[in-house]
Amino acid sequence: MCRLKPIFVFTIFTVLALSAAHAQQPPPENSSGPTGSVTGFVYYGETRLPARFAEINIVPVPAEEDVAAVRNQPTQSGEQQAPHVQRVFGSSGMDGSFRLDGVPPGDYLVVARKPGYIMPGAAAVMDWTLSEEQIKTLLASLPRVHVSAGQTASVNVTLHRGAVITGRLQFADGSPAVGAAVGCESVESAQRLENMMRPENRGKAVSPRQRAVQLLASSQNAGPKIVTDDEGRYRIFGLAPGKYLVDTMMFLDHSSGRVEMSDGSNAHTGGREHMFPEGIAVYAPETFRRKDAKVFEIHGDEQITDADLTIDASSLHTLRGRVLVAEDRHVPATIIRLKDDKDPLASRVAEIEDDGTFQINYLPSGSYALQIISNDPPDMTGSGTPPKEYKAVKLTVVVGDQDVVLDDVLVAPLKPGEKNFDFVF
Repeated sequence: MCRLKPIFVFTIFTVLALSAAHAQQPPPENSSGPTGSVTGFVYYGETRLPARFAEINIVPVPAEEDVAAVRNQPTQSGEQQAPHVQRVFGSSGMDGSFRLDGVPPGDYLVVARKPGYIMPGAAAVMDWTLSEEQIKTLLASLPRVHVSAGQTASVNVTLHRGAVITGRLQFADGSPAVGAAVGCESVESAQRLENMMRPENRGKAVSPRQRAVQLLASSQNAGPKIVTDDEGRYRIFGLAPGKYLVDTMMFLDHSSGRVEMSDGSNAHTGGREHMFPEGIAVYAPETFRRKDAKVFEIHGDEQITDADLTIDASSLHTLRGRVLVAEDRHVPATIIRLKDDKDPLASRVAEIEDDGTFQINYLPSGSYALQIISNDPPDMTGSGTPPKEYKAVKLTVVVGDQDVVLDDVLVAPLKPGEKNFDFVF
């Protein structure tokens, strides 16, 4: 039993909260001249009550000359930091008020952030399809404040509640999946990421306006992960309007066990150490393929209460094989990737055992592309001899209504000047 004295707990949290209420980022660079202050209140939109301990973000309104300076300018890193776009932030106090000092003169966009609440337009953070005019319209909808040197400007901010998706995660026999991480994936975000990776969009500079949205929204674009309770129930909150998939990941660790000694040391019981556990995605309501997942569409701040997931592996199969070097049948270091022809965004990664065998579990029926890339471990004797690399292997594997066992896959050394294809996880 864990009990704390209520007065002591209240005192500690009050001190921390009051300290956080006035915590803020140091003044931005190039702010050695006269500065001003920004004060105001944060309210909950549905109740008009003060929003306590909300994070306040202010970002300079991008200047037209800065937008013109970086428009369509490629960069080697793929993301150019827009000039003069810096963030100042702080927190609201017990009465919902906030104060930001040391703010350079200028016009600023203002937002507040708190779990469960969303910033208008947060979904546009990574939307590279938006035009400059669309982003400009989005920024125009946000509160603004003008800061003058030696003056205090005031602005009030309203928090808007996000939507909720809740449900239960269970196995096919009805038992709850306890302590599992359930996620909410934005369909639009996946499409935007795919669009961003297209050749014509790679290396494009980030517009100062889009950079401002990124700084204001920060982590609000990230898909939340919620751990299920003892009944397998979860509740994901603070979702912006859009289309979502609900999923979880099963992780199988194929490393052999360890023995914990009384002196705190760990003895490995044998077998190969694995760097990557086998991750198996499961989507609501009951599928292992992303394309077959149910799409939950959110329009406002509604609550979706029936987003249940069931894990049923009864119709799934296992793929087994072995990788050896052709010339002497020794076992190279090998990483294997399996891509589902029906689900291009999904891939599975596996590693081989000491005898060269590998196993990929819980596969739906269908056609898969198997990619195998191998090399010998580096020479640790200091000879300077580079490790031998082997020609990557690509195979098509068809999984029907039963497990699949492949013939031995034999790999051969790369020829001089020969290169492997890019292996992307």
